[in-house]
Amino acid sequence: MRPELRFFLSGGGGAGNVTVTVQDGVNVAPTILSRTVLALDAQRLEAFRRGEMSAVDVETLATEVNDWLLDANLRGILNNALPAKAGPGENGERLRLTFVILDDMREAIAPIPLELLWHDTPDHPLVLRNDIESLAYLLSKAKTSPDNLATRNWPLKILIVRSNPEDWGGKVPPVVPLQQHILAEARDFGPGMVEVQIISAEEDVDRPATWPQLLEHLKKENDYNVLVYLGHGELAEPPGGGAPIGQLYMESPDGGGHQAIGAPQLAKLLTKFPIPLVLLAGCVTAADPPGMVRRRGAEQGVAQALVNSSETGVQMAVGMRMEVLGTAAMTFLNEFFTSLLKTAPGDLDRAVSEGRSQLYLETGKYPPTWAAPVVFRAIDRVPGFEFLNQPVTFQVSGAMAKWLDLRTRLWNGLPDALAHADQVPLIRAMGALDATDAELRIDGVKHGPLLLPVLLQMVSGQTATLVIELVGTLSIAELRGRLDVLTAGLEVTRLTIPAAVAAAGFQLLTNVTDPRQFELQSVNGQPNNLPAGELLHAEVAASGAAAAHVVTVELRLIEPRRPLWPGNNVVVVTA
Repeated sequence: MRPELRFFLSGGGGAGNVTVTVQDGVNVAPTILSRTVLALDAQRLEAFRRGEMSAVDVETLATEVNDWLLDANLRGILNNALPAKAGPGENGERLRLTFVILDDMREAIAPIPLELLWHDTPDHPLVLRNDIESLAYLLSKAKTSPDNLATRNWPLKILIVRSNPEDWGGKVPPVVPLQQHILAEARDFGPGMVEVQIISAEEDVDRPATWPQLLEHLKKENDYNVLVYLGHGELAEPPGGGAPIGQLYMESPDGGGHQAIGAPQLAKLLTKFPIPLVLLAGCVTAADPPGMVRRRGAEQGVAQALVNSSETGVQMAVGMRMEVLGTAAMTFLNEFFTSLLKTAPGDLDRAVSEGRSQLYLETGKYPPTWAAPVVFRAIDRVPGFEFLNQPVTFQVSGAMAKWLDLRTRLWNGLPDALAHADQVPLIRAMGALDATDAELRIDGVKHGPLLLPVLLQMVSGQTATLVIELVGTLSIAELRGRLDVLTAGLEVTRLTIPAAVAAAGFQLLTNVTDPRQFELQSVNGQPNNLPAGELLHAEVAASGAAAAHVVTVELRLIEPRRPLWPGNNVVVVTA
């Protein structure tokens, strides 16, 4: 388990006060302290957001934020939590800094740039240290969000929306180079394993980024892992008063101007079409159109709103706290995807960290563009795309992709079928899923062997056997992996192999502390043929309310290296 230091920020002790509860993950008893709400000067804060603050003023702001939170007591706790170095010049594990913001403190804490915090010296901000893995905000109001069940396995699908309204200068850079960069970094995964689609009016794309265009696109294709927005935004005052609402500027349908889309609209869209990761890299030019003055911070506001809404399927959102000038937004995105696909496959925290570091390398400490990304999380578990770290060389065919897309749509309809008093909708859904799985196997095995859980329906409070099936032929000496279940209510308690697999010369090793992990080895150490059909039996226990749980096969090692599709399937639990 990675080291983590958690700061719980809540109202308490009277109006204008903040209760800071610090848990280091090692000591049972937390440290509880009190602070007054930090009120930053509005004009200075706006200058920081615009990237117009001098180096001296930035240092003053950083000191003000630092002195407010990190007194001698908390600095000592932070020092003890930092991982010890593995050797001279080498860092061991990296520390996660998580700020759990209770709802009564959300508006008060939002303006404070905690990304400027430093520990031993102002020259080394925490978010740029090698022993700090991440600084993220976990919003307490958000509960475990519904998600798109298909986003837990290949292919990785990315949608880039580039909005470049003419009345805002038309200076948003084209995103085809970003698409090409992502596909180049993903080349080792094999054809079709990473897909990047674009909505943009730029040359060779010719799909203006209007709100109707985005709606129609997601109606047809909606199993994306990542949504990237590149454009402009503003913090706008709501008609009835209250806290400003973040809004993004899409291109108007008539092509002559912009259309403001508020965070609630976008949240509603992502409730219907869940996407786990949203990157909002707005504010790419400092120049406002003549006669217009906007309030910066819209990307941060929209990102926070998407995560804070328990209805959306957004598990993590990255917004920009300050103006990202010139090519800085593209620098961050390019480095983010290089890390996500090559440096540390699937690790979202590391991707943000690498993006920050690249911004610092290109621009230096001032302006503090490296402090712009703000990370919000909706779930306690750190999200990621674990399947990117699997040794897969399987090519997804067009026919297989069609059946995967249909299966996704059927999966996402299961909650409604389970909630229906009549069993007929569920019976029909399970029949359709069974037929779809059969077609998926027929098309998939034409391109290589598949390792797939078999569709299972069981009753809450009982145990059942989930079969992991090998479709096709496979010769291996060793196969390591894990069955992953990300939702509560379904637990893998035991793994075994059928007699036919043992008779073929294989043995199964499992992890005592984590029964989901497995190592399948040939007894003689040489590659042997695995029998097609039932490969693994997983005993699963269901609890809680009726739900659909996705079980994913994660591959860690296949020796010798072979094309193999590690699939997933749904376990339907009825009450």
